Amino acid sequence: KDGKYAYQMEILVRADSPVQKPEDLKGKTIGLVALSSNSSGKAPLVLFKDKFSMYPGRDYKYSITGDHVRGVKEMLAKRSDAACIANDLLAREIAKDGLKPAEFRSIYKSESFPPLCFGVPHNLPPELLAKVKATFADFSFVGNSVGEFYKNREQVKFAPVNYNADWKLIREVDDSLTHLLDPR
Repeated sequence: KDGKYAYQMEILVRADSPVQKPEDLKGKTIGLVALSSNSSGKAPLVLFKDKFSMYPGRDYKYSITGDHVRGVKEMLAKRSDAACIANDLLAREIAKDGLKPAEFRSIYKSESFPPLCFGVPHNLPPELLAKVKATFADFSFVGNSVGEFYKNREQVKFAPVNYNADWKLIREVDDSLTHLLDPR
C-alpha cells in the first residue's frame, strides 16, 4: 500500500544455537538455496567474504538446499548450522509448511533487494510507454488471482522501481563475486 516492495537476505540459526553473529559460523556448515539466488546464494558468499574475511571451503562449508523452506528444515534437523533465506519467501511459507518461528532466530539481515520486476523498454514510442506505465500504476491486485497470490504478503499493487538505485546492491554483489577467490 505504501509503495515499499523489498525483501532482505537473512541468516537463520536454530533457536538454541550458540551462534550469535555471522562470524560465529566459522568452521560450520551454511545452507544456501542456490548459487544463482541473490538472497540465498550470492549475497551470503559476498557477505562472508567482504565483511568477515570468510571464504567457502576454507572458513566454512556450505550445502545447496535448492529451496528456502528445505534450507530451514535441514538447519532445524541439524544437517547445517545456518540457513540463508529470502525473508519474503520465508514469511509466505511459514503458514503453508508449518515452520514454527520459535524454532529459529535471525542473526543477520541484509540491505534490501528488489523483488521480481517487470521491465519496460525505454525506447518504446512515447504514447505506448505511457500506456504501459499507466496500466501497471492503475492495476489493483484486489479481487483477482494476483491478489490471491500476494494476499499473505499484504501487497496490493505494483510499485515503480529505479534500476540505478534499486539494483545497486545486486550489481555490487555480482561485482564482488567476480573476485570471490582472488588472493588478498
